Amino acid sequence: MYELFKKLDNTFKKINKNKIAIINHIHGDPDSIGASFVLKNILEKFYKNNNSIIIIPENASTNSIKLLEYFNIEYFKDFEENIKNYILIDVGSIAQISNLYEKILNKKENIIIIDHHVFNKENYPFEALFIINEKTSSASEIILDFSNYISYNLNKLEAEALFAGIYFDTARFSIASKETFMKCCKLIKIGIEPKEIISKLEAPMEYSEKIARLKAGQRAKIYKINEWIIAISHVSAFQSSAAKSLLQTGADIAIVAGKEKDSIIVSLKSKQDFYEKTKLDLVKDISIKIAKEFSGYAGGHSTAAGIKCLGEVNNVLERIIKEMKNKLEKSIE
Repeated sequence: MYELFKKLDNTFKKINKNKIAIINHIHGDPDSIGASFVLKNILEKFYKNNNSIIIIPENASTNSIKLLEYFNIEYFKDFEENIKNYILIDVGSIAQISNLYEKILNKKENIIIIDHHVFNKENYPFEALFIINEKTSSASEIILDFSNYISYNLNKLEAEALFAGIYFDTARFSIASKETFMKCCKLIKIGIEPKEIISKLEAPMEYSEKIARLKAGQRAKIYKINEWIIAISHVSAFQSSAAKSLLQTGADIAIVAGKEKDSIIVSLKSKQDFYEKTKLDLVKDISIKIAKEFSGYAGGHSTAAGIKCLGEVNNVLERIIKEMKNKLEKSIE
């Protein structure tokens, strides 16, 4: 990452007088918001840029609203037409910033992508400076590494923001690596109290999210491929949360889709032991191919992927199951 951070440092020095929009994915999440908060501070304190703003398309998630209030972060849902420099942070595909995509293409001078998801250049149909590290747990971890590269001393509040992002994106440390834990120990040494930050993230589940989870279970179809249990379902919102609940009830893979305006949203999740034994990557092996077939985008991680595409829910789900069956049956030949 040394060369990439060097390019990032040079770019920030070059645009330090310009207005910059730091753009999260739709609804944000604690990782994108924590990373954006610290990056904005770095731009202000280290690069003397007082013209950066944080954008969260279509408002923030329930978890994120508590963090925004705690860190007193000002944010916007959209940006002015005169901004020409953009940093997309924790954005795995251009489809994740809603209709801001068209505004960026019309006005761009510099675009920087800072992300930790599986990289797929087709998700970004423009030239940009890509600061991608698939080995890190979160965008917050990349910002932490960059702060070390430029010898920026994080204060306690900034350390808390990065800790919150890492905690959230590692599924409460369940998939955190040894390196990630070591970095969190350094954040703790700055003076943060982990239980206080964690309490800011654990918002009660909304009624509508509970109903979506229950409906996903009620509508679920169960498949067995080799020794693996695959559950598919459909709900009109909270597809990711619903997929997570299906994993918690016993599925090895959960796939939940739903219609959102003119698009289909699909969340795919698998258990870690499934990935370790099969090496089936939900992004590289499944989602990218399906997204292409249905004129969409795909992104995410090996065990948690997302697709936004066109078509009908049942057709997309049937195609995913067929592709998954092909891959899994081939793996034991």
